[in-house]
Amino acid sequence: MSATVDMTRFNAKIGELQGFGLNTGRILKVEARKMLQSVLSQTHPKDKKVGEFAVLRDISTIFYGVDDATASNAKPMQGNNSGLVKLWTTPDSGRPKVIAVHSNNFKPNASMETMAAIHKTFRTRGIVSKGRGRAAVRLIKAKLNLIDRVVVRESIFESYRREMYSHVGKLRSGFAHAYVKMGGSVPPFVRRHLKSQVTGFVRDALGPGPKPSITIGNTAAGAEPRLGDIVKRAMEGRIKAISTNIRRMIKHGAGKSGDYGYANQ
Repeated sequence: MSATVDMTRFNAKIGELQGFGLNTGRILKVEARKMLQSVLSQTHPKDKKVGEFAVLRDISTIFYGVDDATASNAKPMQGNNSGLVKLWTTPDSGRPKVIAVHSNNFKPNASMETMAAIHKTFRTRGIVSKGRGRAAVRLIKAKLNLIDRVVVRESIFESYRREMYSHVGKLRSGFAHAYVKMGGSVPPFVRRHLKSQVTGFVRDALGPGPKPSITIGNTAAGAEPRLGDIVKRAMEGRIKAISTNIRRMIKHGAGKSGDYGYANQ
């Protein structure tokens, strides 16, 4: 699946700028950088810690990690509670409670691949559906607490968490390939994904020639449903900025005021 943005109005504004005798390649480079700057400023996460917190929040609404002893000692329940697995009983404080999980959500031997497949089923537009993640639902006279998550071993939960953390910044890096090439800079957690072309690409044809152009793509997972509106807003912003810029150049002349360096870059 892919998405493209209608460039008709933007290209028309570029054509108006060309009417001032400015270098088309320079115009495109400046405008591409400014539009990408706007896109990146609107694309989450803003920093690494925020991204990691969002990841942990997502996976913690789906998975619940237990230690090896709990996983090994868990027992299927019988009678009215068949279909549940007993994990532990709370310490006797006058009202001990049984902590259990649905049998089909008890996956102590789950692999990273299994967790990834489960995670995917709960994601909508790149995020986990709201309303999940209640630690326990009180049932049966307040003595049975049911964990409403997929129970896995803590060790695999931590491995999956670290793996998911390593992806933080990928969505922003898709457009960062072009932004950096146009002279911009991005933080390290985004820049680490620029070592490969997996998340995005840029085809720079801004040099001498009759039709200079630049082609930019974001191929990061989740980019298509999440970034289309951001790109449209950024482009509308640049169309308005160019209109203002043209009025200034009419008044002051190209290279004098408000041309963002078209005339001298």
